[in-house]
Amino acid sequence: MAITPDGWLDWAIRLEPTNRHVNPGVNSVRGIVMHSAEGYASVLLDPNSQYGYNGTHSWHLTNLMDGRLFQHYPLTARCWHATAANSSYVGVENEGYAPKEASLNDAQIATARRFIAEIAEWAQFNPRRPAYDGDTSHTLWEHNEVVLIGGSATACPSGRIPWDKILEAPVNEADELELADRRAAALVVKEINFPQGDDALYRPVSVAEDNGMLYIEFWTRDRTRPAQPTGIWVRKP
Repeated sequence: MAITPDGWLDWAIRLEPTNRHVNPGVNSVRGIVMHSAEGYASVLLDPNSQYGYNGTHSWHLTNLMDGRLFQHYPLTARCWHATAANSSYVGVENEGYAPKEASLNDAQIATARRFIAEIAEWAQFNPRRPAYDGDTSHTLWEHNEVVLIGGSATACPSGRIPWDKILEAPVNEADELELADRRAAALVVKEINFPQGDDALYRPVSVAEDNGMLYIEFWTRDRTRPAQPTGIWVRKP
């Protein structure tokens, strides 16, 4: 089951705050509000930062640039993330800072596609953007748009959410597996603190498993396989 009866995604990393900030009542989950975090994991996941998940505001999910998804509250909680939308919408902070990260990256898009589809199925709403200017019947919002339903204006920038890519028809299974391999490799490399500053390397793009070991291969920055493959073997975490 992708979402538990009490509103937790079973594949998200659960990181609950000790300083809970929620409104009373049950979130009706009519849709999702996507935010630009205007910050990075070092702050978003810092329990001592007022701007992090344990700070003065609250939201349900944090979508990191490496593809990991953290959940801080059950979907049924009325978090403090978008004023008038707090009682009826799930709040998601997407790691990155405009204009440096002008759009969510591939890993974030893949993660967003998954949690949007699963939450929509769980809450029984049709995931869609506005059909016309002033439309308030849509279910996928950006923070600045909540002024249409009585919310307050915000400095949170719009435009970082590539809705066309998130809502396009599913890619084929092979592409999904290739992306999953790259994400898995990136996580392992991060875990073992493997240096990634060499300009000859693009990023970890594939991972193979053999007898409890993982082989992570690196390709060049133009995503072509070098004549002499570059890779490392690491013990599976």
